[in-house]
Amino acid sequence: MSEQKYHWYLIGYTFNDKSNNGNTRNFSIQLPLETFLPPVSKSKLNELSIIGAEWIQKNDPTTEPENLFAISICYLGEMT
Repeated sequence: MSEQKYHWYLIGYTFNDKSNNGNTRNFSIQLPLETFLPPVSKSKLNELSIIGAEWIQKNDPTTEPENLFAISICYLGEMT
């Protein structure tokens, strides 16, 4: 029996927090994907930004993100 391997990425984000006078905040998440990312397009960056917005809302519900962007994508490797 083999385990599913995923391509892991570390995605860095930045945003302005409306709930904190618009101060800039940063965070990063580790994201497993079933397929390797090809060169990243604008539509893929938009998808990653949506993932980041959902993550910050779930993990810090008092935050009001505005102008959230994925600013870095680091490939960590293929792991189970």
